Amino acid sequence: MSENTTQQIDERRTLLERADGSIPNGTRVSRLVVLRQIGEGGMGRVYSAYDEALNRRVCLKFLKQEQDEDSALANSRLMSEARALAQLSHPQILPIYDVGLHEDRVYLVTEYVDGWNFNQWLDHVEPSHEQIIAAYAGAGVGLAAAHQQGIVHRDFKPDNVMIGRDDRVRVMDFGLALSSKSDKDHSDGFGTPHFMAPEQLRGEAATALSDQYSYCLSVAANLGVELDELREKPELLKALPLLDQQIAALRQGLALDPAQRFPSMDALVAALTPPRKERNRYAYIAAAGIAGSAAIGLHYYSQPPLCPIEASPSVVWNEQRGAIRQAFLATDLTYAGDAWERITPPVDRFLSSWTSQRQSTCQATKVQHVQSGELLDRRMICLDSKLRQLDALGSIFASADAQIVTNATQAIQKLPDLADCADAEALLLRAPLPSGPAQAESYRQLDEQLSAAWADRQAGRYAAAIERLDEIKPAVDGFAHLPTQARYEVQRGDTLVELAEHEPAIVAFDRAQFLALIGGDLGVAADGTLGTAYTHVVKGSDQSTIENWYAKTDQLLDRLGDRSRRATWAAEYGQYLIINADEVERGLAQLEFALAESTELRGADSPRTANVRRSYSWALHRNGDLPAAIEQAALALQGVEAGYGRFHNAFLTTSSNYATLLTTNNQVDEALVVLERAYAAGVESVGAYHPDVLMLGFTWGFSLYQSERYAEAL
Repeated sequence: MSENTTQQIDERRTLLERADGSIPNGTRVSRLVVLRQIGEGGMGRVYSAYDEALNRRVCLKFLKQEQDEDSALANSRLMSEARALAQLSHPQILPIYDVGLHEDRVYLVTEYVDGWNFNQWLDHVEPSHEQIIAAYAGAGVGLAAAHQQGIVHRDFKPDNVMIGRDDRVRVMDFGLALSSKSDKDHSDGFGTPHFMAPEQLRGEAATALSDQYSYCLSVAANLGVELDELREKPELLKALPLLDQQIAALRQGLALDPAQRFPSMDALVAALTPPRKERNRYAYIAAAGIAGSAAIGLHYYSQPPLCPIEASPSVVWNEQRGAIRQAFLATDLTYAGDAWERITPPVDRFLSSWTSQRQSTCQATKVQHVQSGELLDRRMICLDSKLRQLDALGSIFASADAQIVTNATQAIQKLPDLADCADAEALLLRAPLPSGPAQAESYRQLDEQLSAAWADRQAGRYAAAIERLDEIKPAVDGFAHLPTQARYEVQRGDTLVELAEHEPAIVAFDRAQFLALIGGDLGVAADGTLGTAYTHVVKGSDQSTIENWYAKTDQLLDRLGDRSRRATWAAEYGQYLIINADEVERGLAQLEFALAESTELRGADSPRTANVRRSYSWALHRNGDLPAAIEQAALALQGVEAGYGRFHNAFLTTSSNYATLLTTNNQVDEALVVLERAYAAGVESVGAYHPDVLMLGFTWGFSLYQSERYAEAL
């Protein structure tokens, strides 16, 4: 997919969305950034949005106008009513943070509730009837607070009450934006006849007593009563598993004559609340509130769930570690034992960090109460995915051959970055996974396959990786989750580059960044643009094309703030500038930055830091600073040997580079010591005719020649 095609698709998508009145993802509304549409109802469309100034997620609601009302007058009326509602402040009422105009439409900014409306809550949590009554008690307190300020809801129903994962209930969507209508106009969209009081259905004005009727209907509906039958046969309430007092309260609230109902919502809630001795698993906790109102929520006697440490989170590395070691040794490679000893410390560090982060993630929500349930879910999903990648690599190691053992130490250095799972902003920007047990299982299976394909590529099994990716493509497309599809395309692009299929790789990367941007995954979008840049470098594209893709990645990383990806970008871009663009000073600056970031993020002794240091050393040499280049080359060799060992090709090539610099600086004796040690290791591990060993021999001859030892050089 070309850049122009992507732009055209994006433009067509924007036009289609605006044609039906919706707001495209990424649109700025004042200081908010629209994330995605999350609902649509009588009040209008509802979006999830991100408040950059306050660093929080909010709910953005665009209000509907009456079709026959002048736009300016309608907006003035809506703004006035919205400001009046914004004065409502109560724990059981969804707060309005702000009111404004965008493209001649009034919007509200409200709290984003991490939870469900009451109908969704029943499906998701399957609460007991005691919990349902407790939740409605909280909603009743919210209604009572509104009534005390002269505000009638006029459309109370289960869909208009939210319950958060913190168990706090919020009533929302009061009769705003339609209050100038006659109640006779409910057929045109105002209110919900299924939950209306008889007087509303007759076209009479709605009152606080009307809210009582709608409230009792909602309670009955969520307890399983068919409402159409209930209107004709109130005695159906007797079948509910409630106390006689509670059934009597519902019957009074459903009286056909408003005058026969309770004098207030407070009285109804009090009658619906069972005596303390009748409560079993839950308790109603009341606290003093505005005008003496009680704030009622769900609180359990049990302590907050513990977050125990998982001693052995990885089944593969816990149960098959011995088998993996035996598989390595069974290859009879001279360096198999050394390779095994070098992969176990990074694995153990990963598992230790994973366990620690999983425990702290759990505690932040369930013990410390400083993190939302939604963010907990997203962080846990992220951590589980990272663990599957480690397990997938372990499964490949358990059936190791010579190629796998050769690539093992390098593969283990590319374990996924767990910092991704602590980036709250990035996780919340990402489109959520489809909900439900079946969808969760589908994602788990897809994630396992994607992890296996990733592991195949890291182990050098590129054909196996692309075959696996081809097999799961229909399932990925059918899952219809944009971030997962984007991740798939990035993996496909990375694998195709290894197979030297550059044009298909560019198509995959282009599609990845397009899907990732729509799906809110800026990290994968940056992976796609950086992959495109690298592929253009490898295939020898013109400099302007390459610079364009590096610049796009730079812009995405500025927005993302991911230091690890930024370090990777700087290292790749720096090498390109020096080797391909002959811009040594610019390249040197990028590599210097990459080295500093890698040292801080991964440690000075990390093999990944050593790889950056190798490039930095060569850049210093190109810039004429030979002593500094030699110093960095020596440090790079130490890091490579510590991470990969003497029998890895990285040790051989780094030794050759270091010796060349020493020879250039007339330190031939030191160079020969380095070369002799590396050559012996190379012959022992891969044989005298391996290309890397032959290069060592050439460098050895060059060093001897420079010291005028011509006979030995030959």
